Amino acid sequence: MGVKKSSLKNLEKGSRFTSQNQPKNAGRKPSRFKEIIGELDELGESLSLEDFNKVVKSLLILNKDQLVDLAKKEDTPIAVVIIASSIAGDIENKQLGNLDRLLDRVYGKATQKNEVTGKDGKDLISSIQIIDKTGLFK
Repeated sequence: MGVKKSSLKNLEKGSRFTSQNQPKNAGRKPSRFKEIIGELDELGESLSLEDFNKVVKSLLILNKDQLVDLAKKEDTPIAVVIIASSIAGDIENKQLGNLDRLLDRVYGKATQKNEVTGKDGKDLISSIQIIDKTGLFK
């Protein structure tokens, strides 16, 4: 199969890219993600981990009605709305899933100590003794 003349059209004089002949929008388009980050940076406010923990601790002492009222307010930040709604939903559904996860995030998971001992409380293996019957190891 030969090369079609139409595919070689870009090689004609005047259609090649040179230092004088450049496309109007040179380069890759900026990603939408970077645009959003830039817009958020212009607002100048962000939520630090310390702020998040303070918000969660404050919300954990509110009752269900206070949480629902806070979540319904128009000027409440979305992070607070989500947390307040999840806690109130857990209360309504008589579950502790979201509350448990929030407590783990704020205070850390509880550590569990596993003590491995025998029935009498002594170590399972006190010592290991190797007996050399071959006489190779002295």
